[in-house]
Amino acid sequence: MIFAKLSRIAAYLCLIFGSSQVVLGLIGGSTANYEAFARRYLGTETTGEAIDRGLLAIGLAIVFGAIWEICSHLKQINDKST
Repeated sequence: MIFAKLSRIAAYLCLIFGSSQVVLGLIGGSTANYEAFARRYLGTETTGEAIDRGLLAIGLAIVFGAIWEICSHLKQINDKST
């Protein structure tokens, strides 16, 4: 059950990290000097890279959330059968 709890925590962290990367990338893309903004605040060369990284993290959050849902559903089935 420890892996289910870890996947739930990982899902939340990936969702928070990914969402913040996407939002900051969109905000930075609207500034006049977006390349300097990206290098200074996002750690990437362009804001598009930060948005891509954020969308990848959101995708991982979906995968970890699905794993957690499957584990919790299987635990309910095991509890009912015993």
